[in-house]
Amino acid sequence: MLTVAARNAAASRQLKEELLASPRGYAWSNLLLCIRARGALDESAARAAWQEIVRRHDCFRTSLRREGEHVIQLVADEVEAPLTVQDLAGQTEGRRRARRVGRLLEQIVRQPLALTKAPMARAALVRLGPCESLLCWGIAHTIMDGVSWNLFTAEFILLYGGFAASERRLLPPPSFRLADLAMHEQSAPDQSTLAYWRRQLGGASPAIALPATDCAAKRHGYEMAIAELEPIAAGYGRKLRTIAKGSVGGTLAGAAVSATACALSAYTGQHEIVLALCHANRTREPNSAGIGCLIDYLPLRIDLSDEYTFRELVAGVGATMHEARAHESPCCHLEPLLGGACDVMFNFVYRPPHLANSHLGSTHGVKFDAFTSHTWHHSFPAERMSWEAKLDINIHVSASYGLSGNLAWNAAALDSKTVRALAPAIRFALRWSAVDPDQQIGRLIARVAGRSIDH
Repeated sequence: MLTVAARNAAASRQLKEELLASPRGYAWSNLLLCIRARGALDESAARAAWQEIVRRHDCFRTSLRREGEHVIQLVADEVEAPLTVQDLAGQTEGRRRARRVGRLLEQIVRQPLALTKAPMARAALVRLGPCESLLCWGIAHTIMDGVSWNLFTAEFILLYGGFAASERRLLPPPSFRLADLAMHEQSAPDQSTLAYWRRQLGGASPAIALPATDCAAKRHGYEMAIAELEPIAAGYGRKLRTIAKGSVGGTLAGAAVSATACALSAYTGQHEIVLALCHANRTREPNSAGIGCLIDYLPLRIDLSDEYTFRELVAGVGATMHEARAHESPCCHLEPLLGGACDVMFNFVYRPPHLANSHLGSTHGVKFDAFTSHTWHHSFPAERMSWEAKLDINIHVSASYGLSGNLAWNAAALDSKTVRALAPAIRFALRWSAVDPDQQIGRLIARVAGRSIDH
């Protein structure tokens, strides 16, 4: 059995709180992965492929254990990976069956997964008919991120084809291991990279002024509260994308970050905002091929002076994001440089609409497609499943047909009534920046603060 330390200080604090709060398991950050299989799916081959993935990747053989003030990751040599079967083949097609499928998916993702027992995942095969099935996984975000899904599905399909043909395909051993990642993040930081971050963060503004609860000093831990961002029509998303493409180095993510920073400035009165930008952490080898939870955070310092327009701000934020990713470093190395100036996390996800039910591959007479069920998607948005306990406020914006997302915060420390007002302010900033991208930043912030637009 291999023992490694938790990935970083922020993760260690989060995991310790989770173990203390719910030692038998938790569900609020579980991820749901679904694949539709069209054809005569071989149940034994699917079961064997899932077991082989667990054998190959140590994230699925990982459990957590508290040792004093520390949280330790334990990687077992072998773990049993069950696959439960639900048969809905007798159900007639239509809304009733769709609702039944939705309830099953919610059950898979909502049931708590114990952090102290591997695998922190459950798998199910849902039979919809003789030639149609769903393969579903509920996986703790602690061990897997969204970037891993493409790698996971590709490997599962390849392994399934081999087992269905009665031949075990010997894939090369994974180049990524949790122990290597832990050793890298616990090693001495690169001095040239640290010098870049000292220049970027030197003299940064203090932490964003977050309104505390009246009894915050008496409360401890993390109590999550969520406010949904009312969806914004696709037209505004297209306008923001056009603005970003017209800016040197601009991206849709940069445009969303810029608008959110303006909302925070209007809310707090601060003209310099430091956000923790969620990133995939896949640029350094062998991370690019890693299945696991590799996501990390980079501090992003944004100047919101009244000297330039929103369009220029998008270009500047895009350039800063590009530089930050080129100098990415584990957040545990950067925390001493922040001095508490980074309490707000921003996560942007782009989901191309045409990929919602895209073809993943075919093998041994079975066609595999990505599966999106609107029945469960609207009642239990994927954004709610993100692990959101690292920082005090977490802002998630997702772009697909339009813009949507949510705002999550620590209700044990922050005043919920005032923080909840941030959600419509962020939505307003996203809309108004798309309507008038050439306005001065100061005017946009004033508009957000005064809401001088007809909703």
